[in-house]
Amino acid sequence: KVTIKGPKGEIKNVRVLGPVRRQSQVEVSRTDSWTLGISPPVRSSGDIAGSAPITMIGPKGVVHLSEGCIIADRHIHMSPQDAVQFGVTNGQKVAVQVDGEKGGIMNNVRIRVSERYALDMHIDTDDANAFGLLGGEQVKVLTTF
Repeated sequence: KVTIKGPKGEIKNVRVLGPVRRQSQVEVSRTDSWTLGISPPVRSSGDIAGSAPITMIGPKGVVHLSEGCIIADRHIHMSPQDAVQFGVTNGQKVAVQVDGEKGGIMNNVRIRVSERYALDMHIDTDDANAFGLLGGEQVKVLTTF
């Protein structure tokens, strides 16, 4: 675990996750960015050129990234077979319908297709909280919006 620090604040006990990338990156929510005092762009993982600076403080020292902090875009990992079943293609943006007490439609959800992926939707805590999602719920992919 590390502490991430921006000009206005810090967040402690942030987990370091894989996969290993060529360049370090930090993914935060919009709410986290306000705490830190930074303005990261919404991007796909790995797309960090020109993104927000951030400092990471760990047990072995401090690393300052001049760029590397983003708000990860909403996305769904799918195998090629899943993509055929859902009628979508890699990179396509879809809408996702969420049922429940705080249900609604999430637009601009990017499809990511790879043999290495299992079907799973990735959203940040801001989106999850806005729609009342706790994890493990079923949602409906709408191919047009």
